[in-house]
Amino acid sequence: MSRSLKSVKEVFWFQPNNYPATKEETLELERLLYPISGRNISMRPDNPPPRLLELLVRMSTFTQTEIDLILQCLSLYKDQIALKELGPIASKSMRRVMGDHVGLPELTRFFLDRAKAGLNKTIVKNNKRQTKLRAETHKVQETFEKAYKDIHFARKHMWYKEKSMAEAKASAEASRQRELSLVKAQYSNICSDLESQQEFYATWKKMEGEPSGSFRSLNSIFHDRNFKRTMRQNKTQAERAEKVEADALEYALQQMQQEQHDKTEEVSRPVSPTREISETLFGPDDIPDASLFEM
Repeated sequence: MSRSLKSVKEVFWFQPNNYPATKEETLELERLLYPISGRNISMRPDNPPPRLLELLVRMSTFTQTEIDLILQCLSLYKDQIALKELGPIASKSMRRVMGDHVGLPELTRFFLDRAKAGLNKTIVKNNKRQTKLRAETHKVQETFEKAYKDIHFARKHMWYKEKSMAEAKASAEASRQRELSLVKAQYSNICSDLESQQEFYATWKKMEGEPSGSFRSLNSIFHDRNFKRTMRQNKTQAERAEKVEADALEYALQQMQQEQHDKTEEVSRPVSPTREISETLFGPDDIPDASLFEM
């Protein structure tokens, strides 16, 4: 693109810049055009000043001020300045096409091309952003679902473990009660035997007559009495042991049923995050269904 004029017939081919001009350049071009536009045609310079052309090529179509300055330059020097790919705007054919709107078709095409390019860049950028966002969302959702399943399975495993521990605890308690009852019965038998022996020897010492005969007769009496008492004690101990065992089993069964009821209610209601957090991560339609993780 040439930026100088050697003669009146030489045409300066102008094309808008791709970057907006600075404020200082815009003000300087306005100051140059002000005295030229205010003069008559006869008093106007035949060729545009070199500084005007240098500032003109820096003008773009990004702002209305730059567009007005470009149109003003084109209208002042119709024969010396021409738009690229359109030719001199002073020609008759170009005047018929453009009418009174000097330079607007080229500027309109430039605006359209710039808008299309910007729109395409925005579309590509948004597509990349959406693809990246979908990948990140899918990754976060997979991590969330895995953690959700792990927590749910761990809770169920913990519930089964606690259930088995409760059963073992109840069984141990029943066994302890049975052993305690047996020890108490044995202790009671020993005490009864000791008391019976003490009573036997005390009574034998007080008896008169031959020691051997009195011993046999007394032993026979005590034997019958001890036998009957032992039968009564055994019966009472058996009944007591049965009652203790029944009470222990009933207590253990009640504890197991209560713990199983509590744990069943807790497990039947699986852990689920609040809808606010889920919608923030995945959106309202992407919340994983809790029924997918039921065992």
